[in-house]
Amino acid sequence: MNDINDQLQEAVGDGRLAQVTLYAFEPPNANWGCDIVIYRPLNGPKAGKYIAVPRLLWILAPEQYHGTGPTEQQALLACLNLVKGVDRLTLFPGGPKD
Repeated sequence: MNDINDQLQEAVGDGRLAQVTLYAFEPPNANWGCDIVIYRPLNGPKAGKYIAVPRLLWILAPEQYHGTGPTEQQALLACLNLVKGVDRLTLFPGGPKD
């Protein structure tokens, strides 16, 4: 019998499937906030890794601000360390100006 990873891959074909956790983040001394979305791909080449991505509405921060790690908490911490002190317009170029 196929293991669950093989069954997932067969079910989604060439598509991707991920478990998602959402955090709300408000930087200190800032008048704005954003989401940090944690993805745990369930299939494909990044399966089993955690990726934390800052998001403002539907705008994703550039990849240089994405945190990764072997656990959800480690990916979140890596992301928070990457965005510490970064202003909103740098983190979300092309996003809302105010």
